[in-house]
Amino acid sequence: MKHSLPFAVALAVVAAVGCDDGIQRTSSSDIYTEPPIQPDPAGIWSTSIFFDRVAQGRTDRKSLRIGHSGQDPLEVTRIYMREAEGCDREAAGIQPGEPLPGELDQTCIWAIDERPPLPLTLANNAFVDIQLAYKSDGTPNPRPGILVIESNALEKETVQVELNVVAASPRITASPTTISFPGGVNGRDFLTVRNSGTGPLTVDDYRLRRLNDPPVDPQTMEPLTEFVIDPDQELPWVLEEMQAVQVVISYEPQDEGADNAELVLFSNDPQSPQLEVFLTSNPVTSTLVVQPNPVIFGAPMGPNPIVRQMSFTNTGLKTLFVNDLSIEQDVDAFSFDGQASFQIVPGQSRQLTVSFRPQSADGSDATLVVTTDADNLAGAGGRLVVPLLRSNAEVAALEISPLTVEMDRVAAGASEDATITLSNPGGLPLEISRIGMTTGDDAPLLASDPEFTVTGGGGSTTLDPGGEHTVTVRFARGADDNNLHIGTLIVESDSPTSPDVVRFTSRPVTD
Repeated sequence: MKHSLPFAVALAVVAAVGCDDGIQRTSSSDIYTEPPIQPDPAGIWSTSIFFDRVAQGRTDRKSLRIGHSGQDPLEVTRIYMREAEGCDREAAGIQPGEPLPGELDQTCIWAIDERPPLPLTLANNAFVDIQLAYKSDGTPNPRPGILVIESNALEKETVQVELNVVAASPRITASPTTISFPGGVNGRDFLTVRNSGTGPLTVDDYRLRRLNDPPVDPQTMEPLTEFVIDPDQELPWVLEEMQAVQVVISYEPQDEGADNAELVLFSNDPQSPQLEVFLTSNPVTSTLVVQPNPVIFGAPMGPNPIVRQMSFTNTGLKTLFVNDLSIEQDVDAFSFDGQASFQIVPGQSRQLTVSFRPQSADGSDATLVVTTDADNLAGAGGRLVVPLLRSNAEVAALEISPLTVEMDRVAAGASEDATITLSNPGGLPLEISRIGMTTGDDAPLLASDPEFTVTGGGGSTTLDPGGEHTVTVRFARGADDNNLHIGTLIVESDSPTSPDVVRFTSRPVTD
């Protein structure tokens, strides 16, 4: 007697009828891979393997596991590279890693390096490993390869494995990002431009952009050159991973005025196609601001640690280095995740995660000790001590957001306002005696350009615990003003971090 089954069920199982007890039993073969396969929108079972980037002519190898998790034996009949079936060392009868015959050794970017002979039979829970190879031909993002596996696995008769290389992502970096020359005298410094990413970096062009008016030749009324750029390679610069170009920058002042400029580098970096290096004859400093300071953790409510995020921000104009981080504590209750040393370029921040897991019901406080070359901490021996506290009851503290403000969209003759928020996370009132822009009396801090003014929230105030206070700073650019302007908002208080500052910059609008 013939029985009919629904189509989907007929594909999923193989039926066997036992004649002795009249019970219908089902069994099937199945296939799995590591990494695991999933059905794509077209219903094809597939997975992906990503290979590391390697230099041209070098090879990276990855393993693919094929296993059986059904009942009936799994019969694997074919394993091959689609559109490149010759790229198979087993089929060519050669050992893993040996050159493929003829032109295949040059054309087979993707290849089967090692596999068992076919057909292959796998019992339940059995598996085999296949070795796959990627040989770079220098293409930054090569076309993916497709490995095909054919078997008797029901509904998975064909499995595809897409072979890819981790996408190329060149990254342009410059060191230093600010070059300061002594005013009034000839000087020379060196800039290193490096590819710190993956895949080739191409620097197509660079331009020197003045940020203040240059002196003019009285005879010709033409602007005089004061910054000279001399790279050791002609454009374009094509830099492989970690390769660098050295650029000599000379300063030849033609008058007694201060000079500011930017060297703008244009590249194929997908994240930062333009990189600016600040050139100046003004003195520049680095300023490290750590927030929150102190760090308040509170009482633990269960077995899980209390986690707080800290930010390390450079509000200065020169790169700073945090040379070491350490926690001083009576018992091992506090810890941090991440590197203990790093650099911070001007205007950027670095995050640090600190965890508190008390060893007793009461716990204890601790301090995070920061060792740095930041100029604002030179008087303290390059050390900043940040209290790590269980309670805020006995402290008054100041947090500021944001710490750096760029107002680069302000056209000539226009103005823009920025809002700064001051808050007190402590448990005591915070007395603020001064909120204003810096003047010549605030050395070593630079005096703010007069284009920056406090239009709201200046003067003095008291911040209650948990309270906030907003400050409005206005930048107004003159009708014929095409210069760089720098300002600093200073906040003086009874916080242990006083004086606290916010850095403002406004570069001229360019085409």
